[in-house]
Amino acid sequence: MYGEIKSTGKKRKKSRSTMKRLRSLMLAMPLLFCMTMVSIGFSSWIIVAPSGMNTTATGELHSYGVAHSTDLVYLYGDVEIFDYRAESFVDASGNLTDSGKISVTYRINLANCKSSFGNDWNGSLDLHLSLLAKNVRDVNDGKLFNTSMNNTIAHDAYKYSYAITATVDGASKTITNIEGKILNIDTTLTGLASTGTKDIKVVYTFSIPKNLTGSDIPANFRHCLGRYLREASGDKAGTEFVSTAWVEKTN
Repeated sequence: MYGEIKSTGKKRKKSRSTMKRLRSLMLAMPLLFCMTMVSIGFSSWIIVAPSGMNTTATGELHSYGVAHSTDLVYLYGDVEIFDYRAESFVDASGNLTDSGKISVTYRINLANCKSSFGNDWNGSLDLHLSLLAKNVRDVNDGKLFNTSMNNTIAHDAYKYSYAITATVDGASKTITNIEGKILNIDTTLTGLASTGTKDIKVVYTFSIPKNLTGSDIPANFRHCLGRYLREASGDKAGTEFVSTAWVEKTN
């Protein structure tokens, strides 16, 4: 079930001394933001969004040829998107947690792949995936996927902690971080049948604790991710995460 992504719950009281130390690090609290998961195909957008959220996605559609058609690969099933508060991710029960996930499933039509590739079909496909962040706040050029911050000094001797990992059907995959706005995954699927379909579940896990490493200063999540998230307001779109997938025959 989808629900609105809210910033809820009570804030922990801070001492004056702690607040003074945080003054240079604390950023404006994000309120609400819209996440829209889409798959780009040969002819259309496939849009899935939490109920009550804006489901309009804009962008230029590019024609890449039949290997990119939704006849071959398309968004399928539920999309899971992390919830958060101002200072941290939260789990389904509203408890603070150190990680959040974006999970999306794609379905590959193997029969159509066999038909498209004909005699060249060898039961192997190169699968290309990406996750793009759109409509982020203009902070650090909007590079919210900037994991290079991990283990760097934030304040005094305290450090940031930020990692992004991904799995495809439960197997860990290497992510290419491009300018902090796009995450790319390239993987090969082998031993595929010539009929039926195959579902591929992709999970991006963001490990961003609430506090700076070794401290009780709640500035890690805020600085690494929270400050980039933009709430939808009036005619201004909120932050969107756009998921895309396409396949090609392995040479």
